[in-house]
Amino acid sequence: MALFKKKCLFSEVNGIVLSAGEPVIGAEVEQYYKWENSDRSSKKTVETDSDGHFSFAAILDNSVFTTLLPSNPVIQQKIYIRHDGNEYEAYLFMKKNYDDNGELHGKPLDLVCELNNEPSREGGFYGVCTLSNE
Repeated sequence: MALFKKKCLFSEVNGIVLSAGEPVIGAEVEQYYKWENSDRSSKKTVETDSDGHFSFAAILDNSVFTTLLPSNPVIQQKIYIRHDGNEYEAYLFMKKNYDDNGELHGKPLDLVCELNNEPSREGGFYGVCTLSNE
């Protein structure tokens, strides 16, 4: 039934972690979200592979509350990278829609995360990552 269609809380993420342009193997990458409208949250952790790549599947969910009482969506999205005893704010964003790839106006979340970068707001979000297609 379309009324209970799942909502996209965090689109699919694909990325690479680099340090001085070289792939970082075995970095811990943590994805976190908090869906303010339903008070749900979750986190997942993966490690970068032998080429420095990581990925997270899209997070889809539904809430009877948000289906019956429509409201403006507010989803906190965060990705942190931990490597060599340091933690990096990679991607911080407040998603305000339920669209797949709705974070950055339809652009896929294909990230290049350079640990030597200072966190900035480039690409519409805050962190050491940039969009690979920019």
